[in-house]
Amino acid sequence: MDSTNSPTAPALLWLAIRLPELPLDALLRADPDSGAPCAISQRHQVLLANAAAQAAGIHAGMKVTTAQALCDELRLLERVPEREQQALAALAQRLLHLTPQVCVWPEDALLLEIGGCLKLFRGLPTLLATARADLAAAGYAHELALGHTPLAALHATLLPTDERPQHDPEQPLDRHHCLAALAHLDLSQLRRPAREIEKLQAPGFRTLGELLALPRSALGKRTGKALLLWLEQLTGERPHPLTPVTPLERFREQLEFAEPLHSVDALLFPIQRLLGDLMRFLQRRQCEVRALRWQLTDINGHQQTLIIRRSKTDNDRHTWLLLTRRQLEQARLTAPALQLRLDCARLVPLEAGSDTLFPDPDARPDHRELLDKLASLPGLRLSMPQPQDNSLPEQQQQDMHPQQLKKANPFPDAPAFQERPLWLLETPQPLREKDGVLFLQQQALDMFYREERISSHWWDHKQLRRYRVARHPSGLCCWIYRDETQKRWFLHGLF
Repeated sequence: MDSTNSPTAPALLWLAIRLPELPLDALLRADPDSGAPCAISQRHQVLLANAAAQAAGIHAGMKVTTAQALCDELRLLERVPEREQQALAALAQRLLHLTPQVCVWPEDALLLEIGGCLKLFRGLPTLLATARADLAAAGYAHELALGHTPLAALHATLLPTDERPQHDPEQPLDRHHCLAALAHLDLSQLRRPAREIEKLQAPGFRTLGELLALPRSALGKRTGKALLLWLEQLTGERPHPLTPVTPLERFREQLEFAEPLHSVDALLFPIQRLLGDLMRFLQRRQCEVRALRWQLTDINGHQQTLIIRRSKTDNDRHTWLLLTRRQLEQARLTAPALQLRLDCARLVPLEAGSDTLFPDPDARPDHRELLDKLASLPGLRLSMPQPQDNSLPEQQQQDMHPQQLKKANPFPDAPAFQERPLWLLETPQPLREKDGVLFLQQQALDMFYREERISSHWWDHKQLRRYRVARHPSGLCCWIYRDETQKRWFLHGLF
């Protein structure tokens, strides 16, 4: 038995998201000055104008020369269909948290099957509010409408808001309700070829309702099978095959600027836009990242790569923004930037943490945040000694960059029985001995009685050492040893 016909299966309900200003939004999404008068041109005519341009008297269909004469400050951008398809694909990925059934309508819309997701959002109003918030945060003007089929929902977005089909939990949206609302739709608004619409208007048909009232056999003889199939998919008499988008395993998104950006401050807006998309991507997948890769492409085609690393995995947007800005200020722009790309490959599952009921007001912040900020300073080289498995003191630690440490706590606890200095000389310094007294900088050392013996590397260069702690008259504590093979004392470290 087909699950779609089962009494327990949720009724199909489609949400259409039409983006009426997609050619404009796709180009200005990364523009920090999107409020200036701007218009999209195609074939020497204005295709779309923003609110500021419309206030200056510019409208769709106007000649480009006329629009430029009306507004001296008008920014005129050529339409880029490839950019619109990229924007649709990115937006589809963004809305996958609403439903796994997100389909791209190639022109300017997304179609979402939400019938099975209403319980998750505790009703349709919450789901629609979430969708609107996502679209507004992404910077897209949008129209939403419901329908019992994908085509019905898509065409419902062309109706006035108060005439669109409404969904009531007690009376779910059905076929008759949708078709009654769509009956007044003008034929010129249908998403069909222009020649086909002209052929239908020639006998005097004006609305979709008049078309649906005709016998299908007579209509098929006049228009052909393509329109009949389209009508059956619109009404729900035949299923409409759509392919949902596949969730991406890694985050990779880019913004292309309408005009070159000349400064780091101008790049902050698109950087914040991409970081917001990344944090939302990580939050919905319960993941974190430890490194980001930014790639800038300038007007000469040269690419500049910046890798931002952290000493721990994190999804804190503000810290990533601070570190990115510092890296950009150091790198400097060799030429105006045309494209910005953000990529992160290794996603780490988010570890569940617990907060205390009463936080300690005197608690120190995480030391790793300080390390990340210090690492971004120019000319500062950070290193941290790490223990190594070796018996000789000079080989028991290795200097590593703090951000390369994989442990959660990069400060290991030293064994309690080993009182050894953190600072070892790269080359042990010979000490002068006279009458059994050791001298450092012409001053006699006062040695303590505690001693540590090391016998190692018998297979290579045998080492026999007796370590002692000595005090210099200035108060400096020294770590010294006697090399039994050379019969001499050396200064090895300072406490």
